[in-house]
Amino acid sequence: MRREDRSSIWKPGQGLVPATQYVFTWTRILVSGIPLGLENTVDVLNAGSGQLTLTLRHLPAESGQAVKTPGLAEQVAADGNFGSIGGANDAQVNFDVTTM
Repeated sequence: MRREDRSSIWKPGQGLVPATQYVFTWTRILVSGIPLGLENTVDVLNAGSGQLTLTLRHLPAESGQAVKTPGLAEQVAADGNFGSIGGANDAQVNFDVTTM
């Protein structure tokens, strides 16, 4: 498994609103500017509860073109649509969370 071919993507679910309830930050960035996804921080802004989904996505190059590109995780978090990016899920887990 090559880390360059995978990405962890956190996606808010029903009840959680990014930028109003929390701010998610990737703390380990590859030289290419792409988040590695192994270390992250979440700063809570307001109380609330909902679901947070963690997805490990396999993103190998397709037709010689990189699929793992800067902004990919942010795009999925914003639109909630994994179908808009390449690759396939290796694993996906939902967590019930409460922010305080």
